[in-house]
Amino acid sequence: MEIRNVAARTNKAVTLVQRRLTASVHSGQHIDAFEAVEGGTDRVCRGSSVSDDDNSYYVVHGGSTAGSLEACKNACVDTPGCRGVEFRPGRCEVWTRVGGIQAAAVTTGPVCLRYVPFVLAEGKLDRACRGGSVSDNNPAFYEIMSASSLEVDLQKTDYHMQTLNNTFLAVLVEEAAQCYLSLTGNRVFLRAAFPWKACQDLCLGFSGCWGIEFSGTRCEIWTRQPLAPFVQLDGSDRACRGRDDSDIEPSFYSSHPALSMEACKSLCAQSPLCQGIEFSSTDCKIWTRASGIQATAPLPGAVCLRSGTAGVPDAFLKVDGGIDRACRGQSASDWSPSYFTYFSAAQAPTLDDCKARCLADIACKGIDFSANGCNVWNRAVTTSISFTGSTCLSYEPFVGIDGGERRGCFGDPPYQIATLTFAASEIADRCKLVGGGLDRACGGMGPTDAWPSYYTLTSSESLSLASCKTLCVSTVSCRGIQYSAGSCQVWTRRGGIQASQDQSGSLCLRLGSWDTWEDASSFISMEGTCGGQGLIERFHGHEMASSLQECEIRCASIPGCRGAVFGAAGCRTWHGSGKVEASAEPGTTCHSFEPFRDVDGGVGRACRGATLTDLQDSYYSKSSASSLEDCQDQCARLSETTGTCKGISFDTASGACRLWTRPSGIEATATASTWVCQRYEPFVPLDGGRNRACRGQHSQDTSALNLVTVAAKFGPETSEQALKPLVL
Repeated sequence: MEIRNVAARTNKAVTLVQRRLTASVHSGQHIDAFEAVEGGTDRVCRGSSVSDDDNSYYVVHGGSTAGSLEACKNACVDTPGCRGVEFRPGRCEVWTRVGGIQAAAVTTGPVCLRYVPFVLAEGKLDRACRGGSVSDNNPAFYEIMSASSLEVDLQKTDYHMQTLNNTFLAVLVEEAAQCYLSLTGNRVFLRAAFPWKACQDLCLGFSGCWGIEFSGTRCEIWTRQPLAPFVQLDGSDRACRGRDDSDIEPSFYSSHPALSMEACKSLCAQSPLCQGIEFSSTDCKIWTRASGIQATAPLPGAVCLRSGTAGVPDAFLKVDGGIDRACRGQSASDWSPSYFTYFSAAQAPTLDDCKARCLADIACKGIDFSANGCNVWNRAVTTSISFTGSTCLSYEPFVGIDGGERRGCFGDPPYQIATLTFAASEIADRCKLVGGGLDRACGGMGPTDAWPSYYTLTSSESLSLASCKTLCVSTVSCRGIQYSAGSCQVWTRRGGIQASQDQSGSLCLRLGSWDTWEDASSFISMEGTCGGQGLIERFHGHEMASSLQECEIRCASIPGCRGAVFGAAGCRTWHGSGKVEASAEPGTTCHSFEPFRDVDGGVGRACRGATLTDLQDSYYSKSSASSLEDCQDQCARLSETTGTCKGISFDTASGACRLWTRPSGIEATATASTWVCQRYEPFVPLDGGRNRACRGQHSQDTSALNLVTVAAKFGPETSEQALKPLVL
């Protein structure tokens, strides 16, 4: 670069320097958000010159982060203020120097890349930023930074001094058209009137910045729309794929012909569902597959770029990279022993154990884990400090189904989790790489148990994963979600999401932790005391019910009982027509009695015997009912007098009520749009139920006369679902 026509005006401590470029460099297209510094290969990164290297300029990562260049890039993307990376196998330097990487030195082996995560809107210059439309320019979307506020504190290495007509000038190493320099001792403060780079640096250092609008003396820091940097996958001549190199479906992407690379990136940036792009000279594919781009396949002339970093949608999010970080509250100094509960290394020997401690604590906001133990934070974790050997994760109440980032092996059926040994030929079928719910479709009791009554479906072309999660947490009794591009299933099944099955492009997430014991009882716990419109409260003294177990048994034995509360005053039960609801009463728990369970989803199903065609008049008694609840009460009364009612089949159109008394109960269902099929299962846990074995008259009474052993059946083996694949 040559500097000509340098004019200087001295006004006390202010000096004006004008520089004009007499040459320009035409570089090739930027493939992803990282550009090579002086060729990139066999280069180590430096500050303002080849000798400017300081440990404070970067953060060193090892382990899996240093396992590949892509992983190192992802660490940069996840680090606020990242300016680039220096990578060699086993070592990843994430550069955060304010002035960025301005030089490189020759050394065999390393790669030096500068991070430039900006994409031209619509792929063009001379464009002003807008929100949802060309007229959407709400001032709340951005902060304005004027030239006078773009002031950067420079070290001596960032500039050099020269004289012109006996006047000192500060000449910046970085390019700038007009620079106002305030000289104070050995330090220089820069205010640039054409600070394109300074505007970008402000964005990179500004929390929540998703883009910039720049025009000479004005820099707008936009916080409305997300800017997702692009990271190239597997080099050139690669086409994007789903979970493996053969997983490609038209639903994974939309195709746009004859666009430039920048225009293709811009289309992706404008789409809230975009996961990345596949670009060639003839085609631009905008990928919206919910599970993202997980693999590539050879294709001459194509390049595959992921938008943002690859991540497993999980409840635990890495804070500042997670590895070698210790959690803090609102700032780096915000720490107190009162913020967390400590578990020793013996109590939480692994990261998974530490996560489990968090899941069991309703107040958990994050975890610190190290060889010394586990801290379960009850205060929001928003930042962290460097601490070797520690891992800091924040917690959001969604967890992946069927494992995390590891392989999970399951028995038959899949919800019976066990450590099993299989023949080598079976391993491929039993153990699959499942990424915290990625490429999984949700199931109830088994992987194919996914009846429409289990969830509410919402569809929209712009529906994002975050919106789907919001729908869940705002829905009473939400147990989790199944998400694919533009489609959200909010699961409210009573037993929750207990299994999943392989389905490319889908994501299955459970809300919070799940315990199989929670679904065993007919009583559902709700915080507060019982109540409800039309319900009558009855009191039972200690002589009639001296414990919660006896109180629940008493409720279960009275037809029409809707719930029970046990406290110091004794047992209270609620009866009548209507659904029990909980109202605030500190220290009280309402136990709602719900003994009827849907069979094969319940709604739109008519009860059958051994198979879907097995229906005989002797299996049930006919009646009429004013409502489903009335039909249920008739079954409960019949069971109390004869012990024979096994369930109900109710026609919502005609009011027909069938009280099933078949000795083997209801084993199958058939499609019937206006019918509801439910089993009557008034189970009450004895002595807490959990980890208890049943006995007769006393704890040693295991007489064979007390029981009948039958083979258990799992899943809808005899329903229509077993005869044809379930389409989700």
